[in-house]
Amino acid sequence: STNPVYYNGSVIAKGSVVATRVFPANTCSVTFENLPYGAYQIKETVAATGYVLDSTPKDVTVPSNNSYDVEYEFANQPIRGDVKFVKMDENNERPMKNVLFSISSLDSNEQIRETHIVVTNEDGIIDTSSIRHSINTNGYDELYDDTANPIVFSGYGTWFGLDKNLNKLPVKDDLGALLYGTYIIQELRCDNNIFCTNIINQKHTIEVTEHNKVINLENWDNTCTKFTIETEATDNKDGDKIIEVTDEPIEIKDTVSYCAKKNYSFVIKGILMDKETGNPIKVNGENVEQSIEVKPKTDCGTVEMIYELDARDLAGKEIVVFESLYYRESLMTSHEEIDDENQTVELISLTTYATNESTGDKILPLDSDVRIKDTVKYCLKPGVEYTVKGVIMDKRTGNGLLINSEPIEQSATFTPQTACGEFDMFYDLNTTNLGGAELVIFESLYRDNELLLEHRNINNAAETVTVELPVPETGASTKTPNASQESSNLSTIIIIATSGIVIYTAIRFTAKKRFFRR
Repeated sequence: STNPVYYNGSVIAKGSVVATRVFPANTCSVTFENLPYGAYQIKETVAATGYVLDSTPKDVTVPSNNSYDVEYEFANQPIRGDVKFVKMDENNERPMKNVLFSISSLDSNEQIRETHIVVTNEDGIIDTSSIRHSINTNGYDELYDDTANPIVFSGYGTWFGLDKNLNKLPVKDDLGALLYGTYIIQELRCDNNIFCTNIINQKHTIEVTEHNKVINLENWDNTCTKFTIETEATDNKDGDKIIEVTDEPIEIKDTVSYCAKKNYSFVIKGILMDKETGNPIKVNGENVEQSIEVKPKTDCGTVEMIYELDARDLAGKEIVVFESLYYRESLMTSHEEIDDENQTVELISLTTYATNESTGDKILPLDSDVRIKDTVKYCLKPGVEYTVKGVIMDKRTGNGLLINSEPIEQSATFTPQTACGEFDMFYDLNTTNLGGAELVIFESLYRDNELLLEHRNINNAAETVTVELPVPETGASTKTPNASQESSNLSTIIIIATSGIVIYTAIRFTAKKRFFRR
């Protein structure tokens, strides 16, 4: 009361409790009788079990004629909560998607009152609070009866709507999915946990007692078949980790070692990744991917996957092969480590072009001091020291050119600052005795004294220069002021007649002396 009142033989002070009533079992009303006139406030202090307290007080004024008789309502929301956990494969600590669970509410006799199916999402999570309950409410229940088609996460809502009197409560998205009480959560056998053991014995019991609380069970682990996959990427041509890029497609061979479950069919999927960016390699705007189906006769096995691609725009890159093992659409394990050297190959290119340093063409004069310029273009790993070594070969013999019993060699050590670039190497030699010779430069590329590649094609036109032919002897001085000057020589021709008489005659001719270059 807002004022002191005399009630049931006692004076009740202002603001003190005048009377208390408790709802009898199985009833929903109580009555306060014979209140003296005055102003009062009615409060609910303890809600019924399983309900939320209605904390809004009711103001009442009893008139002086004591004829007041009115009904007030306190509305109690049933306690509702949610549950959350992550389904994990304890062998590799990987979340497992599309795994089925049943959630069942129990009555006071611990008998199942209501059951609904839930499914883990892409991250292996069950969270009944994360999806609006009104979205295709309990839609997985019907799908569970269709054993021919695996159930996948579709974002369906969950709602437990039967109270203890089996009355159906309306769906409300702002409340928890689970009604006050005890629940049993159990993992169900499905395609995505087919390789896990002891499924039927793994259960969790939860008590929903706090309104709008999410009960977090954290990780739900299982002992499952241990799936592993390891890979080693190499050049399919020679088996090393360095692949030279040319105009022809390259082939990366990935040797995949796996352990799975014998007599089941699996799919191994792979994709090529750019180590520098961590993104998929693109060729003509498309990812470079490969897949293969395996059905091992033993639990572990090995398979080779070949990636063929046009790599002309990829020289200077490091490519990492990512591989994953699937059972149907479920990821069982993967090997996706961007810094794993076993999964990595390096694409490099080196091209050279030899010319006459003075003229820029491919003809060398007959001279004691001739210089060949060899332009080296490369695409390599930046920040790493390389060495190019070259030697001049005589195409006529197929052997190294020797001048004064010495080979004509050159080398250059450099550290690229960017992936691709170029520089020049020079070879000085005396060609006076090499008229008509075709000279070919062979190159080799080294890193840390390890041979990475070598160009030893004697027919490589880009690496070939030709020494000009000497002028034929004419029997007289060949020194001419210029190419148009004429020189004359006397030639005697002996003609033997059929009669046996010898006739001598002198014929004079002129010849213009010309010099030609090929």
